[in-house]
Amino acid sequence: MEFANSPQPSLSTPATSISSSDEQVPVVKFTTIKELFQVIDKTRSDVLIASDISPKDVDEIHSARDKAGRGFRLSYISPLTEKMLITIPSRPHEAAHENIHKFIMFRIYGMGLDDRWSTEGATRYKSSEIQGSGSEPDKAGKPIPERPEDGWPTLVIEAGYSQSMASLRATMEWWFRASNHEVKIVLLIKVNQIQQSLVIERWEEVHPTARLGATTTRSVSPLRPDCRQEITITKDTSSNPATYQVNSTDLVLPFRLLFLREPGPQEGDIVVTTAELQRCAAKVWYRRGQA
Repeated sequence: MEFANSPQPSLSTPATSISSSDEQVPVVKFTTIKELFQVIDKTRSDVLIASDISPKDVDEIHSARDKAGRGFRLSYISPLTEKMLITIPSRPHEAAHENIHKFIMFRIYGMGLDDRWSTEGATRYKSSEIQGSGSEPDKAGKPIPERPEDGWPTLVIEAGYSQSMASLRATMEWWFRASNHEVKIVLLIKVNQIQQSLVIERWEEVHPTARLGATTTRSVSPLRPDCRQEITITKDTSSNPATYQVNSTDLVLPFRLLFLREPGPQEGDIVVTTAELQRCAAKVWYRRGQA
């Protein structure tokens, strides 16, 4: 799969490459860790692509980054192409996922489940399904004790600013496949700086079914990602202060997928209301000095 400017991801092929076809993503050929860090410090983008990267290089970059206390995140989803996506936190990028995650946690805590949920942050996950690949999410979480300490999250949140939505969708597919379907929900949040909007997509995996002939017999094929909800929040600058229009209903995360069980008394799906989504969008633009 490539990071391509297509409206939908390719869901029939495994992750194979990262391309430089994002909106304005710089590409740098890897030589040394010192030079890579210098490029990261100078770039104005919130993402860049490093080429000519080996799995050994990735491990050494992780080690050097952690030792130096650097905050960028690394996604090496396809060793075959020797390319790595580096996310450098920016204010709008971080605001996009931090505020959505905050409201999700409000709901979880409100149900008294704070001791049954582990927020993973930018933990590094290495795949046994795609040898040599690994990634660090913007945000992630999982139920405890249903998932072990070293287990995959059930929820992953990925945000993009310079990174295109198609690129985010490619990363989404990697999470499902690399985790051997242990990841249950991937939230994608795209900040569109030109249209001044946020696009949120909630992805889950489904069993596609096909009707055979005129009968009701169905054949079940392997799981595939499916966009279960798409929400666009647009900034309206005709008013002062600016307002934010939401084109959909509340964002809903199924409880059973997050916690791997049916909800009990006083428990239910996690809902982020349209009013809260508006507040999330306002925080993104405020932090850019535009609200």
